[in-house]
Amino acid sequence: MAAEAKKRKVDKEDRRFQERWKLQYFFTESRNNCVCLICKQSVAVAKEFNVKRHYQTTHANAYDKFTGSDRAEKVKQLEAGLASQQRLFTRARDSIENSTKASYEVAMLIAKHGKPFTEGEFVKDCVMKMVDNICPEKQQEFANMCLARNTVARRIEEISADVKRQVGDGSEFLLFFFSL
Repeated sequence: MAAEAKKRKVDKEDRRFQERWKLQYFFTESRNNCVCLICKQSVAVAKEFNVKRHYQTTHANAYDKFTGSDRAEKVKQLEAGLASQQRLFTRARDSIENSTKASYEVAMLIAKHGKPFTEGEFVKDCVMKMVDNICPEKQQEFANMCLARNTVARRIEEISADVKRQVGDGSEFLLFFFSL
């Protein structure tokens, strides 16, 4: 009986980003990944060999000229660029999520008041007129909100299904909920 060879589990080796890699190899940690500040690529496993190899094969010729305070300044500059890029994507995602949430809330109000699903388009027209006068810089965010008849109907069905799932079969609760 041969002894079973234990397989190496990389996840259990507790690999962590080392702060010294910032100055040595222009790497930073972003969402538990080691990300190159220069080309924004990440390495598969956070260990010095991988980080060093990436830097030496890809960027060493251009960035070895930076030393001391120049190198630290370059790292700060590259980190600021990465943070700026990440904020751009976060802002766009937040805008989409806010628009979807608002669409669900309007659909909920339409359902609570027993209005036809086509009222969503009327509500959007009213909101767009208000936005034109109050905050025209936010016009695109409001324009992205979908309140078409089919969308409102689908959102109401999803809200209803979610309430049913949370309550169980309590159909008497649904009658009370939508009668508010």
